[in-house]
Amino acid sequence: LAQYCDLGLGVAQDQHEAVKWYRLSAEAGIADSQARLGQFFEAGQVVPQDYAEAVKWYSRAAEQAHLDSQFRLGSCYELGRGVAQDYVEAYKWYNLVGAFGYQRAVEARDKVIRLMSPWQISEGQKRASEAYKLVRQKLAAGKEAADKLKEVLAVADRITVMRAGRVVGTAVPKETNEQKLAEMMVGREVILTVQKG
Repeated sequence: LAQYCDLGLGVAQDQHEAVKWYRLSAEAGIADSQARLGQFFEAGQVVPQDYAEAVKWYSRAAEQAHLDSQFRLGSCYELGRGVAQDYVEAYKWYNLVGAFGYQRAVEARDKVIRLMSPWQISEGQKRASEAYKLVRQKLAAGKEAADKLKEVLAVADRITVMRAGRVVGTAVPKETNEQKLAEMMVGREVILTVQKG
């Protein structure tokens, strides 16, 4: 609903209404909504400009391996927007996202590295390596879950999903996919794959 209001898809464009829905969705843990809400706060679009609030939402999305939010966090650290200026953290985020093929991040990393001491570069690489391992673990866990869901879809005639001891939905394998099942299982949007760049 937030995207429909934001972009005017099938409804009159109303970004004030979109922000309301993005906030609800972001608070429920939806990474794309957290990212978009961060963009509104960073730009001062519809809401008062608040870099600290933008960083808060980018950070939440970044924890879920949202590449664009990770890139934007790098930018916030590079420029000192909403956080203390920190080239090591900027380098970490740029290097992490660059490892997934995000070319703008590679270019930004190569720009910020010129402002760093050898110690800072080493520390940034260490932090990026640690963050990369965590992101890979999250992505691997998502892939493992997706593989199990594929198995269920291949053998089942009907799938009933329960969450917190209650039935939340029933699906026919021919009419659903791993993504929809995973979302029914956790009650929110999930990331099963990450697109590069």
